[in-house]
Amino acid sequence: MKIGKKRLVAAVAAVAAISLALAGCSSDGEGSSDGPTGEPIKVGMAYAFTSTISQMAEQAKNAVQLAVDTANEEGGIGGRPIELVLYDTEYKPELAQQLLRRAFTADRVTALLGPAGTGEGLAVSDLIESSEVPSIQFAGLDPRLTEGKEWTFRVAPVTPDVADGVLRVAKALDAKDIVLIRDDSGFTEGAVPFIYDKAEGLGVNIETEIKYTGGATDFTAQVGAMIDAAPDAVIISGQGGSDHGNLARAMVDQGLMVPLIGFSGISYPDAIEVAGEAYNQLPGVYTVQAVEVSKPEYKAFVEAYSENWDVDGVIPEIPTQAYDAMKLLIEALKVTEGEGGEALADALRELPDHTGAVGRQGSHQKFIDGNALQGVYLSPYRMVDGVPTLDEQINYN
Repeated sequence: MKIGKKRLVAAVAAVAAISLALAGCSSDGEGSSDGPTGEPIKVGMAYAFTSTISQMAEQAKNAVQLAVDTANEEGGIGGRPIELVLYDTEYKPELAQQLLRRAFTADRVTALLGPAGTGEGLAVSDLIESSEVPSIQFAGLDPRLTEGKEWTFRVAPVTPDVADGVLRVAKALDAKDIVLIRDDSGFTEGAVPFIYDKAEGLGVNIETEIKYTGGATDFTAQVGAMIDAAPDAVIISGQGGSDHGNLARAMVDQGLMVPLIGFSGISYPDAIEVAGEAYNQLPGVYTVQAVEVSKPEYKAFVEAYSENWDVDGVIPEIPTQAYDAMKLLIEALKVTEGEGGEALADALRELPDHTGAVGRQGSHQKFIDGNALQGVYLSPYRMVDGVPTLDEQINYN
């Protein structure tokens, strides 16, 4: 991190770090002395800051803080600063419930970003709806998170679209027989039916399904079973970043040299770090993401982010989605002049079409049935020297 360029003063950062460590949440975005000075508008951000996706979580927090700081530098919401309040859910649904009860009652946040993924999102869904606090998911893909919901929105892909994208990559690679390796997370439980459905529709055969426990570090037995199946490619559906890196290493160590294809976890910083050279040694490591690196809005986001924090390669979709979620929330807060509740939920639904950093060129954002990403918004990527690189040779469409 480029300490000299951070927007937050050292004292605020120190207090935030101590608060996160001791209490599971923090205030991490108070306005500077020359910024807006009215009563703060509290926005909660619940995410797994202490977990197997800690590096991704840090990027997502930075991206949201960037949007908050920019808004506060421009005067906040009618002279009131936005205050970001962090809740470390640790990827534990029960803890997420506990923290959000506090967020909605004692802390009285006006809106919420998060929590992390499908499992946590489903665990707190009823709590969000009963508390009537507008919430924007930026990581959970499961359609159930927004179906029939009045208070839950999403700036992220949905599982059927991503499953279709992953299987289209497999088809483009002429991989007819697939091994599916999947963890035991709520995300994967929701994703597996879509994976099989899309495979059948595209004429891709899932030869074998192998399970592992999320957070696993030893994939020796699973890769042995994969070798027996002799697949053309391996598809992984997992929630933790490091799982993907450990699987890639085991495939190389045991000589299973076939393409590895997966959801966005393949490109998490944690996955890249753990995989090391394994990603380069495999004949191809692929994913699909709701970002397009050549898109002007995405490039502007990366440039602004890099003025404050180091960027190693590209910024993947989840931090980008978090940034756009906060930007849309800010626009809705401007409409309501900081009012939350039903007025804010209505303002989110009524926002005009928006072109954000997330999504393929030509796609747009507009909350329809709770989901913001509209049009064809996914692009295929191949990992090259630890960097997700747009693969123009994959005929994704």
